[in-house]
Amino acid sequence: MYLPKKTYWYDQYGYTTVKEHMPESHLAYEHNRAQNAATLIDRVQRVSPFTRWAVENILQRTSFPQQAYDRCNGVLLLRTYGYDRLGSAAALMKAETGKAAYQRSRKNHHIIQNMSRRGNCLDNSVSENFFGIMKSELLYAKKYTSKDCFITDLKEYMEYNN
Repeated sequence: MYLPKKTYWYDQYGYTTVKEHMPESHLAYEHNRAQNAATLIDRVQRVSPFTRWAVENILQRTSFPQQAYDRCNGVLLLRTYGYDRLGSAAALMKAETGKAAYQRSRKNHHIIQNMSRRGNCLDNSVSENFFGIMKSELLYAKKYTSKDCFITDLKEYMEYNN
């Protein structure tokens, strides 16, 4: 039995990846897909500064920025929910990323975070009591004209109470 050479459906319609052989509509599509980090940042800065931060963050976290273009375009597609909601979501992303960076920094410097047990308000009662007294004796007792004056008094207060 003779089997004819396999032909693909796109041969019939003229699809090819060789640019010289591409139809005009495919060339226009390829031209529209041509983008870079600057065009993405330009498009998102119209939404809010937080969305600009989000796209810049996505672009910086990849070895090759081209890998992040689809993710950045996905962020831009969220504009259909409105600029306010997109800006709020990007602000939340920035806040959460800041928390993650804080956690990494804390672990890198071997700082143990104090976490009270659920339902037990007495775990931090000593420190809460100290800060309450410190505020009443130091912060509320005097009007400070500058941040430096307060820091100086705070250092003296800490040395006296230790």
